[in-house]
Amino acid sequence: MIESLLHTRLHDPFALLGLHRESNEWVIRVYEPYASQVALLSNTENQLFKKINPGGLFEWRGLTAPPQPYRVRVSEGIASRDIYDPYQFPSNISEQDLYLFGEGRLNQGYRMFGSHS
Repeated sequence: MIESLLHTRLHDPFALLGLHRESNEWVIRVYEPYASQVALLSNTENQLFKKINPGGLFEWRGLTAPPQPYRVRVSEGIASRDIYDPYQFPSNISEQDLYLFGEGRLNQGYRMFGSHS
């Protein structure tokens, strides 16, 4: 699954990225190919992610889920940015709409894709 993600062939990135429960712990995975470091931001102490693949896949594990929505700090060299992990939010596009979009038959696709004012 990781190799599929790194080669942009993963059909469902939500299955790998974002917050998941695995056995008795919580896992967050983020894909940041240019990052040197990723940290989970909290009110008390930021927690570093472990780089689990040289292609830019980072992972955090904990016994309790972080408060949501959670933010991560992505460091690239001397610069850093704080972001909300987009994979913590579910998709608002239905399977039917994705199917119709793939066929080129989705009417008014602009209502769900792209930015809105």
